[in-house]
Amino acid sequence: MAGNPREQMIERTRRAACAVASELGLTIDSAEVIAFQSSVILRLMPHNLIARVSGEAARIRPGADGRAREIEVTQYLAAAGAPVVSPSKLIDPGPHHRDGLTVTFWEYAAESDRPKSEAAALATLRACHDALKTYPGPLPYLQGYNETRKLFHELWQNDDLGVIDPGDTVQRLAAIDAVLADKGFDGDPANVPLHGDAHLGNMLVTDDRPDGTGLWIDWEDVSRGPVEWDYACLIVSLRDDPSRSAVEVAMMADIAGETDRDCLEALIDARILQRELWDTGIKVLHLRGGPRRGLASRGLNFLSRKLQRR
Repeated sequence: MAGNPREQMIERTRRAACAVASELGLTIDSAEVIAFQSSVILRLMPHNLIARVSGEAARIRPGADGRAREIEVTQYLAAAGAPVVSPSKLIDPGPHHRDGLTVTFWEYAAESDRPKSEAAALATLRACHDALKTYPGPLPYLQGYNETRKLFHELWQNDDLGVIDPGDTVQRLAAIDAVLADKGFDGDPANVPLHGDAHLGNMLVTDDRPDGTGLWIDWEDVSRGPVEWDYACLIVSLRDDPSRSAVEVAMMADIAGETDRDCLEALIDARILQRELWDTGIKVLHLRGGPRRGLASRGLNFLSRKLQRR
């Protein structure tokens, strides 16, 4: 196949998405790439249908459980009227598997160029939390954080930590775990359903929502845990833009009544540590020209997506 690795991956994902759509009874005229991160996002015409196909993730064994759970949860949220992008109602949304890739289908939502409102992000995230309270299915406990802990030990075992200090990281993880245990958040009754990766980039602002609110996407990390985890994800993403420091202060004040400050600060550090370790994991994959066996076994199918500074 001609072209660079990126072009090869795009062509491979196009073939996979179109083949699955064809098997489901659709005729596809074109498949336009509208995003390429850890997944390739394609707009399938003339049906105005979105196909999300594992892109770089295909190099490291994509995890089917997260995609299946994402479809189930977003179907439930959409039916409840929560602010999410809905899985496709035109055809079976998946997940489907073709040529080693995972394909899911979604309703099309045109992203607006209007700036994202942090207040709207918080309001819509809360709306999703409320709708998730009655979700009947099982959810893992703090999936993103626990996979980060596993990744740290894998990188350390393979001497791949780079500039990350293992002693400091062990102390940070121990401090985070101690806060979770002390506050009782490691017990099921204290946990609530979470988005799991609630950074600002995962709220899609669309033209058909003139009030400035958005739709939440990318629910692969949906899990149970303290609500402070989702707020930590949102706060850390605000810190990528120094001009938003006043917004962070206002948000901290807004959520003060529903959060434990010690837990929030611990999980802010957990999110920062997560990003540091996933950054290192990405570098390892690229330097090695492919995944280490241990890293692949940890299911690092969401590496780049985790760390988008949007």
